[in-house]
Amino acid sequence: MKKRVYVAESHHHVIKEWARYRKCKMHLLSLDFHTDFIEAFCHKSYDPVSHSCSRVRQAACLSKHTSCTDIEAAIKDLRNDQHIDFALQIGMIEKAFVFSHDSNTRAGDRVLVVPCRKKQIAQSRIISYSEVSHPLATPCPYSDITEAKMAKIITTDEVLDEVIKTFCMYGFNRGNYILDVDCDFVRDREAMTHGKFQTLEALVKGAKAVTIAREPCYVDLCSNHTLSYSEIEEWLVELIKGSCGDDAEFVYE
Repeated sequence: MKKRVYVAESHHHVIKEWARYRKCKMHLLSLDFHTDFIEAFCHKSYDPVSHSCSRVRQAACLSKHTSCTDIEAAIKDLRNDQHIDFALQIGMIEKAFVFSHDSNTRAGDRVLVVPCRKKQIAQSRIISYSEVSHPLATPCPYSDITEAKMAKIITTDEVLDEVIKTFCMYGFNRGNYILDVDCDFVRDREAMTHGKFQTLEALVKGAKAVTIAREPCYVDLCSNHTLSYSEIEEWLVELIKGSCGDDAEFVYE
């Protein structure tokens, strides 16, 4: 069976592909500029009086889409940063491991921020690793110079090996996962040309499926208007073809 590679315009649309693996206890490995694991439907359940999320309304939205019989309807009620939480809550995926530029400052019990010295939170189903915590993100504090350096090497073996090693310490299943890439993860052209892609290629090969989100506006913003989503998408497609040959089936939204 060929590996499916699903390409969507907006990030939350990739749940169309994730839904195929519902109840398979898949792990998600997501590479993104943003964290994209905001609580599902929190915008739909916002209460202007209390200026907070109504848990009753939020639960009603979740209940409405739990069966996931109408995936398009669920997508309409989600934003492009809420799909991971939704997928976890209805059983599309078992755990999510997110490597991103952004950091999560309100983790709580839902999210475990790594690497850390704290005892693992048993109920955490989202494991978040921000590039600012990477050993190569030095010197501290995280300056513009350091950030620019990380942008160039973010896809290298040296960076990703450390990330995957850390994720494995927190239970990442390398035998049963979906690889998810938001094109805004790449924000410097050198990240597509350095040639040190063995780890990324291995992650592609090992994945049960691959999803790609174009997110054109965010690619433009995150790259400081130096890259287009089409350049990154073309690079990813060629990398996948080089890794999988004829064993990859590309599906476009």
